[in-house]
Amino acid sequence: MVVPCPIDQYATIDPNRVAMYSEDGEIYTYRDLHQLIMAVQTELAKKGRARIAIIPHRTQATILMLLACFRMRISVALGSPHYSADQHKQFLKHCNIAKYEDPVDNSGLDKKYNTHNSEPQYWTRNAYATFISTSGSTGHPKVIVHSIDNHMKSAEGSFDKIPVKEGHRYLVSLPLYHVSGLGILFRTLLSGATLVLP
Repeated sequence: MVVPCPIDQYATIDPNRVAMYSEDGEIYTYRDLHQLIMAVQTELAKKGRARIAIIPHRTQATILMLLACFRMRISVALGSPHYSADQHKQFLKHCNIAKYEDPVDNSGLDKKYNTHNSEPQYWTRNAYATFISTSGSTGHPKVIVHSIDNHMKSAEGSFDKIPVKEGHRYLVSLPLYHVSGLGILFRTLLSGATLVLP
């Protein structure tokens, strides 16, 4: 089952709504964010992969990469920057991926990427979205696969306790290689609020 990508929806119905304050203080509207994601999709399409692994060092680049992958049904394995070399090797092996990719460097992408004639963008709810390691508190860390639906339902289920809506700003205070950090991303974007990058 597919659902409209919320960034695409907000870029259409309220294009000047603020979607993100970047690490360097730049303001991105939902239209800007949509256009940057489309530019990243173009770069990813050249690689032709169904699954990639990244180490999320740069928050903004990681967010753009994740959102482009969600639209393209590319699964993303999120390795911790705190892993040892052996842990990285094991993580990649469990995910059946040969090596890490660098997130697409958005500094060279045009914020005004031409999306005038772009098709509506969708997320496939049952598509595998992320591979994330557990903390290993009960033994060895395990790799858990989450679908778009898992992330969306988690966000939707938390709205009673953590209400987020248009006009709210949500600090991305948790790492994006952790399910809680991804929860911030999904809660904010599903509600049309604003991400604030540290």
